[in-house]
Amino acid sequence: MTRTEASTDDAAAQNAAAAQNAAAHGVGLGDESPLASSTRAPKGLAEEEKGQTKESADCPMRRKRRTRILVEGDPALARCIAEQIEGLYPVRIVSVPHEVLVMNKVRESAKNSLFYLGEALITECKVECVAGHTAAMGIGLVLGGNRDRAYELAVIDAAFSLPGPVPEYRQWVALLEAEEARLSRLKERAKEELEATRVEFANMLMEEGDPR
Repeated sequence: MTRTEASTDDAAAQNAAAAQNAAAHGVGLGDESPLASSTRAPKGLAEEEKGQTKESADCPMRRKRRTRILVEGDPALARCIAEQIEGLYPVRIVSVPHEVLVMNKVRESAKNSLFYLGEALITECKVECVAGHTAAMGIGLVLGGNRDRAYELAVIDAAFSLPGPVPEYRQWVALLEAEEARLSRLKERAKEELEATRVEFANMLMEEGDPR
């Protein structure tokens, strides 16, 4: 099996945490597909770099921010949005979810040079969403072997890539922003809990040297 190359930033930007519902979408989860072999970046990433999966100019939330929320947030959110999209627009599977091995490229801080940290298994899916006489392609990339999540991310990406203003954008963005706010609160709480465990070594030394 040959290895594909993809940067950590590109893979992370498309990683997902979605839901366990793609079987109901007809993705064919029971059909195990072999690991894809390639010496280049995953097909979805390569096409996106060429501009074939551009987001709509009317999209109120950029892909990077949206994907981060879906990756870190409640998997049920991606399932909910994907199901709403399927109820509104025809979705055609272009490439069923399949596994791909990629090389993680990272930059070390000493000499600021790039090197390959190791291999990572991702699952890739590509779908097409149709709205009237227009259509848009969506790419879903998930770290690991979860085909359900890859499919749902692809559906959401396709819907947000539809040209022209889509009426449902605001509703979906409102859900994403609410989840983003919840994640922010969780992070602040975790930070506060971590700060509570901070040890002031200077105070400890003073107490140990206290003649009393």
